[in-house]
Formats: sequence, structure tokens, C-alpha cells
Amino acid sequence: MRGPAAYDCAYPSRIHLPYVFTLLLFCTCIASINTQGYEETRRFGTSQRLNPAPVYPDAAEYVDNSQYPDYVAPVQNSWSIAHQPQMNVNAAINKLNYTPVSVPGWPDSHTKLGQVSAVSIDCSGHVVVFHRASRTWNPSTFTNDNRYWNTNEQPIALPTIAVLNSSTGQLIDQWGQNMFFMPHGLTVDSKNNVWVTDVALHQVMKFPSGEKETPSLTLGVRFTPGNDNHHFCKPTGVAVMESGDFFVSDGYCNARVIKYSAAGKRILQWGRNSFHGVAQVVAKPYSFAIPHALVLAEDKGLLCAADRENGRVQCFNCSDGTFVIQFHSPVIGSRLFSVAYSPKKGGQLYVVNGPDYTSRPIRGFVIDIATKKILSQFGPNNKDFSNPHDIAISKDGKEIYVVELEPYKIHKFVEPNVEPVKVNEVSKPTPKSVEESNLNKSSANANASTIAPVKPTATVEGLSLVSTSWAGWAGVAGGVAGGLGAVLLLLLGGAALLLRARHRGGTPLLPEKESLVL
Repeated sequence: MRGPAAYDCAYPSRIHLPYVFTLLLFCTCIASINTQGYEETRRFGTSQRLNPAPVYPDAAEYVDNSQYPDYVAPVQNSWSIAHQPQMNVNAAINKLNYTPVSVPGWPDSHTKLGQVSAVSIDCSGHVVVFHRASRTWNPSTFTNDNRYWNTNEQPIALPTIAVLNSSTGQLIDQWGQNMFFMPHGLTVDSKNNVWVTDVALHQVMKFPSGEKETPSLTLGVRFTPGNDNHHFCKPTGVAVMESGDFFVSDGYCNARVIKYSAAGKRILQWGRNSFHGVAQVVAKPYSFAIPHALVLAEDKGLLCAADRENGRVQCFNCSDGTFVIQFHSPVIGSRLFSVAYSPKKGGQLYVVNGPDYTSRPIRGFVIDIATKKILSQFGPNNKDFSNPHDIAISKDGKEIYVVELEPYKIHKFVEPNVEPVKVNEVSKPTPKSVEESNLNKSSANANASTIAPVKPTATVEGLSLVSTSWAGWAGVAGGVAGGLGAVLLLLLGGAALLLRARHRGGTPLLPEKESLVL
């Protein structure tokens, strides 16, 4: 048995140095863990591998996320208005001008449609809509494993795709009968090909220009949801590049975006499910709570996604899927259903929000990409929508169309005194921040310049913008936390050693068999 002097003096001096190194190692490990979490997300988001390893939610999230029909308000414990940054929303909205303005009496009153889920504009300037005729999506439409409730049911017998004259609103053509079970997304590309998604079939289809019966490309397995390389789970939308490469938002269950070649060969994917039922002011980049619609801003090298239940627009690099910028505001609220883009005035996003548990107005909003401000608002006769679901804008930026699920409506808006869209007129402005730098880098990759933004007469400040620079501080925060933990342990250890030192030459603080080992 060691004597008191040996125990109280020699033993502490002998163990001091090894434990310092142990504590330092502990600090380093904590910093490494925090940094690794971000790096893993970044690599997933920017991976260019053919089949990058996906990250999917657990079973509970998978079911909960998928059970939202596309017109109901969210559960109250999801992303909440109450957790958004505090501001006088009504006052901010009242500051906004109403533009574009609605066109009364459009479309023609004889046009009869069902739930209108999507809208696009073809190469002739005609308005093309996707609707569900007599069928509706309700909480019993899908089973708990995301399968359509009755696969023995016949497809919708009536036409589901309608083509309208943009000026008169009269019906020009209609087709799509006996093909679809639950229409959702529709896009007309620059070659006049029509792309659709059917959430009941879990498929994406491409119809060549003029073809109305047989798709030239079909992706996904009929009536079979999944999350591998060959399946979708309720895909929501498609965006097509000039090159023919295209993107699919997948969707209600899988919370991912997938890029394909023009031939339908898978190139890359990104996305994580953030639908946890936990309030978040701004969700992390690459995470989705239903990627509900897609739009391309090719002059800026961006693909933008309407992250529906996170109430934001996320924009990514078209080439490699790298996160570039996001737009989010308490004025818009916690739900954002769709997004459209026009290159006019340096680039503008048009978005529509949706109903929630607050009295927040259900409107369309115009966002300036460069200044990050909400420029204006719009609605039917300067009033609220009921259940807006999709939005499209003409190439010249003069006409905007919004479709609703209930009531079954199409709304037309026009921008007064819109100048023709011109590119390469003015060189890009010098970046003033890291966020603007990221945006301009993406634009440079697209080999296109932007027009200097025009300052609006009334705007709303405070639109949050987050770039990849935020997460670089995650590792720093982890290191600081680890360092504080190590310091705390050192202080506790030092206090224990001092207590023992005070008992030098006497009886140890505890019997030797119960002595503390530091």
C-alpha cells in the first residue's frame, strides 16, 4: 500500500501528462465528428457518380411524408409559422404592389376541367394544363406503403391534357384519355415534347411533339413505388434543359432530385428527407420536405426546386447538383407549392404559397434573384387563391398562369409595360457577398450574363438567403464545443487533484480501495 505522500503527490504528477493528451484527443474527435457530418452532406449533394449512395428516411418518416394529399394543410407540429423570424407580416404584405394583374373572363367559360395539377406553355405560346377530370386525390387514395388503392381501377376515361389559346382562353385541343390514374406534373420543353408525371403509376413519361398516345420514354415501374435506380415514389415534376438532359423531382416519398441524360440514362441524384415533424426556421441545404416542382434558370446555370413543406425555393448547379442559393421568407409562409422563372430584369422567380393553419394570404409573389427581395404580390382580382398548385410564365415574361386544385380553375395574369427580355446587354455586377459570388459562379458556368436588376418601388426586405458557406462554420462550431468540453474536464480534474493535495501527509480523501481514478 502506498503511503499518503506517494498517493497525494507522486501519483497526480505521474498521471497529469497522459490525461492531458487524452483530453486533447477527445476534443479533436468531437471536432472531427461535427465536420464529417457536413462533409458527408456536401459530398452527397455534389456527387457526380453514376449511382451515388442515396440517403432515405426511416420507415416512419417514409409513411408520414407520403400521406399528405396535395391540397391539405400540414399537421400543426410540422414546420410552424410561429418559429419563423419575427416580423410584421401583414404590414410587409401591404407594402407590396399588385403586379402582375389578373385578366377577368379568362379562360372561356365553356372550358370544363377537373382538379388542375399542372400548367406549362408550349412553343406556340398555347397554355397546356394537366387535370384529373372526374378523379380526385384524397386521404384514402394511397395505402400506407404508397401504393395506389385500387390498381384494378380503369384509367381516367376523359381527356386529361387540355391546350388553350393564350389570348381567348378557348379550348384548342385535348387528349390523354385512358392513360393516367392520378396526374400531377406537366412540362413542355423547348422541342415541344410533353413530359408528365403520374403519382399513382409512379412513372414519368415523355410524349414527342404531336404524339398523343404512345410515350417515347417511360421511367419508373407501373404502380410500384420504390427508392432505387429504377423506381420512383410519387414523382412530382420534370425540368428539361436545352441539351435534352432532364431532372425529375421524386417527390412525395423519396425527397430527391435525379438528373438524366437526354436518352434517359441516370447521371446523378441528391436530396435528404427533412420531414421530421420538428419545427425548423430554415432547413439545411439538400434536404427536402416534398420537392414539389422544378424550374430551370439556364442563363444562371441553376435548377430551382419548390421545397413545399419547408416553404422555400432551393437552387442548385445544373451541372453537378451543388447547392447554390435558397429563398425563404415569413411573408410567403411555411408552404410553397410551385416556382417559375423569367430572365427579365436580371432574373425573377414567381412562386405560389398554399393554405396553412394561419390567416396568412394565399398569393403569388415575385422575387428578385440578385437583390433577394420580394418585389410584388398577385392574386385573382387582388384577392387570395384557394389551393394554387402550379405556375408558369411565358418566354417574354408578360403572361403568368396559375392553376388550382379546388376550385378547378386556371388564372391568367399579365405584367404591364414589360420590356422584351434581353441577354448580354449589361455585364454582371461585382459580387457583394459570398452568396452573390456563388450565384455568379453558377451563372459563369452557364456562359451567360445577366441584366442589372431594377430597384422596385416597394419591396420586402429580410428574405433569407443561405449558401454553402454556412456549413463551413459547422466544423468550427464542433471544434469550439469540443474545446469547451475538454476545458471543463480539465477544470474538474484539476479540482479533484487540488483536493487531494490539501490532504497530503494525512489520510486520503477516500479509502484506497475506493479512490477516484482520474
